Amino acid sequence: AITIQQCPNESANTALLHMGLLGCFPLQPTIAIHIKCLKLYYQIQYHQSSFSIQAITKVLCMLHNVRVVGCYLCNQFSDAFDIYLQILQEIWDHVDWILGKDPNTW
Repeated sequence: AITIQQCPNESANTALLHMGLLGCFPLQPTIAIHIKCLKLYYQIQYHQSSFSIQAITKVLCMLHNVRVVGCYLCNQFSDAFDIYLQILQEIWDHVDWILGKDPNTW
């Protein structure tokens, strides 16, 4: 466990993002996944689509000596990965907008 310093009027997820972490809940996250883990899973999925969230969760738990109980951590990782994908899509959309790429004409 690590301690995250949260400034007044700063959301918990903003404080986590400053540390390279993405919370699994929008308001009061109790679990956070490192952005590098999400990026790694994104790349693994790109090259080997059969590699499941359950598999990456088991690997991460084994590396961190965490006992896997049910699907709770799989669900948390899945939620964080969905948020990560949404963030990536927003970034790509913004870049396309800046470059003047209209989705109707490209």
